[in-house]
Amino acid sequence: MHHNKVAFFVVNRELGPFILAMKNAKAMVKAGKEVVIVLEEKGTALLFEMKDTTRLSSKMFEELVQAHMVVVCRACAVKTEALFAVSGASKIKFVADADVDGHVSMNTYIDRGFQIITV
Repeated sequence: MHHNKVAFFVVNRELGPFILAMKNAKAMVKAGKEVVIVLEEKGTALLFEMKDTTRLSSKMFEELVQAHMVVVCRACAVKTEALFAVSGASKIKFVADADVDGHVSMNTYIDRGFQIITV
């Protein structure tokens, strides 16, 4: 099956896999795919890592934020206290879906034709 839409659900706080997801997201967009990166659970704490603007990964993250490609679970961002951790927070889509107890619904993305990749 050929997928033109991909949603990376980042659920861990590990920086390496997150950077890999961001690099792949950029490459996929360049290849004409629609991509979104969703930070869920402990993945929302990566917002703290992205505060350090001297990191190359922070610059890449900011590019994705500016392109409106980043979605963050509001409930988890509150829990990890990362809700307003990054300067570009106003361009990040914070989501709370009622059908999954306030988390970001994978089903919403599946219904819109996205392939889900969990990181």
